[in-house]
This record gives sequence, structure tokens and C-alpha cells, in this order.
Amino acid sequence: MRPGRAGQRYDRAVMRARALAARIALAAGAGLIAAPLVAIAGSSASQQSPAPGATSAPASKVADRAVGTRHRRLRARLRAIPAAVPAGSAVLLDASRSRARGARIVAYRWDLDGNGSFETSTGSRAHVRRVIAKAGTVRVGVKVLDDRGDSSVRRIKVTGLTRPRPERSSGVIRRGPRLDGGTVRAISRDVSVAPARPAGRTAASTIAPLHAASSSNVSIVDFKFNPSSTTVHVGDTVVWTNQGSQQHTATATDGTFNTGTLNHGDVGRFTFTRAGTFNYTCKFHPFMKASVTVLASGSSGGSSSGGSGSSGSSGGSSPGSGSSSGGTSSSSSSNPLPHTGLQVISLVIAALALLGSGLVLRRGVRYPTEPPA
Repeated sequence: MRPGRAGQRYDRAVMRARALAARIALAAGAGLIAAPLVAIAGSSASQQSPAPGATSAPASKVADRAVGTRHRRLRARLRAIPAAVPAGSAVLLDASRSRARGARIVAYRWDLDGNGSFETSTGSRAHVRRVIAKAGTVRVGVKVLDDRGDSSVRRIKVTGLTRPRPERSSGVIRRGPRLDGGTVRAISRDVSVAPARPAGRTAASTIAPLHAASSSNVSIVDFKFNPSSTTVHVGDTVVWTNQGSQQHTATATDGTFNTGTLNHGDVGRFTFTRAGTFNYTCKFHPFMKASVTVLASGSSGGSSSGGSGSSGSSGGSSPGSGSSSGGTSSSSSSNPLPHTGLQVISLVIAALALLGSGLVLRRGVRYPTEPPA
């Protein structure tokens, strides 16, 4: 170090020179390493350079044309309804949400076995059914084609569940004794008979009419309930019969009833005890929907509630009576002492007795004769 200002300026200049030399040395070392790399890159670029006049396609277009990728103008979408089903059941594959920008979708091709080939074609129909034969995961796909020749592929996985054990339910009859005709008629007669009118009551206090219990049948076939809307009365029974090859249930959305699992040929029953509308679905196939409308037992009204006058007055066991019979019964019940005819008979008997006794007395009494003159 030199004293004074001149020495300080000299020291600063030396330090700057040393820093510059170090930078130059570092730059020269980096250049020695990078030079071979630049030469190698240039030779590879010259080998891969296109011929004069040739144009290379953009990377985005190449990616769009690749099989199994989404096209930027055509996008395939696929969903399974439901995504997991018991083995042996069918699943609905829906590609209706696919979109083609500025074009029209003309065909749907399906890969249902997961082998990579789209061998099933449904034309312009955007859905198809696939039966999951066994438990496990199955990969399915759809290939969407538009009128410009573009295509887009979408693949999803569908799970096949282990078939559940059949549930034992009191409402399901699988194998059991059948009721003969006489037993059925006896049960129907016991249910349909109305209770007798209590003694001491007039016709105005007659018990409300009852609706004879009956049953309505609903068939389960082709993944739907037939009919989808059923109307019954309180006390009626609805019978569901599974005529399809898949397992189904009839389960109320509010938990009122559940037939349990119905295999092919199984029958489920439920008797409705209150009025209202009950919506129900299949537990395995939620898209199957139907309803049961239950009417009050007396709501079927006019003709059934108005009976004949003779039946209402004679037995008292008929639920309803006509207006004429009601008037007769009310007028007769207003007199506390009905005319039975017993008083007239007693008077006639007493009169005959008096007459007979008078004749006897007349014959037995001898009047004195007058002496001869």
C-alpha cells in the first residue's frame, strides 16, 4: 500500500485489473467447454433440416392428429351410468356430451372389450349398453367422428362388483305353497265384509263404506317399470314381478317400502295403508323410476256408497243406504213405541172370552114361568 491519495488510486486500479483478468479467464474456460457442444448441435441440426421448399407442420397440429388425443376442435366425452354395477348387470355408456366446434358429429364407434379396436358402431346414436360379465375393472372407449374427418377418443374404466347375496325379505315370495282358489275367495270375503251397525244407532250413524281390497300388478322388464304410474286405494296391494334377466328392486324414495332384491321370476308385494303418492326406483339402476298413487278408501264415491233402500233397512250391515231408505228409517225411529199388533190381538181375545162366558151363563140360568090363568 502506498501513502497518500496517489497511492490509493493506484491500489484501486490494480484491484480492477485483477478482477477483469479473472473474468476473462472464466470466459475463456467456458468457451473451451461450450465449443464442442455447439459443433455437435450444429451437425445434428443440419442432418434433420427439411429439404428446401418443404414446410413442416406445427407441433400442435401433429398432436391433434395423433390417435388417442383430444382434437382442439373436436372433444369426445364419455361417462358410464352407473360407474360400478354388480357382475352380470348392464351399464349405459353415454357420449352425448361430446362437442364439435364448427362441425357436426356423424358417427360413434365403441371399444367395448378394451382391446384398442373400435369394432362396434352405433351411427349417430351417442349411447350403447355394455354387460359387465364378471367382477373386475373393464376399460371401454369411444371414438367420435365429425363431418370434417376429424376424430377424438375418450376412454374410461367401469367396475364390475361381486354379485351380492339375495336379501331375505318378508315381502318376497320365491318358492312356497300357492293359495288355492277357495282360500283366496275366503280371504277376500273376510276383508270385504263391512262391520255390522251397533245396536241402538240410527241410520245417520252408519259406518263409512269400505273399499274391497284388490291388487295391481307391475312388471319389471327392459330396465323399466310397466306401468310407470299405478293408482290404488288404501288397503290395496301392489305386486312387482321381475320378468327381466337382471336383478332389480322396488325401493320407495322416502323409505316406505322395499321389496328387496328380485331375481328373474321373483315377486314382491306391499300393501298400502295410507293415502298419498309414493315415488320409487331400482336400487341397482337409479334411472328406473315409477310412482304409486294411493287414494282414500271412501274417495271412489257416489255409486258405491249409495246402496238400495231395501238392503239398508233390512240388514243394517250394508255400508251405505239411499236417500229414500234413510228417510224411512229416520221416520220410523222417531216413534218410541212402534205398532206391533199385540194390543189388538189381546183385545180381540178378551172380547171373545167375555162373549163365551155370557153365552154359558145365559144357558145355565132358568127364568120362572108364569102360572096358568
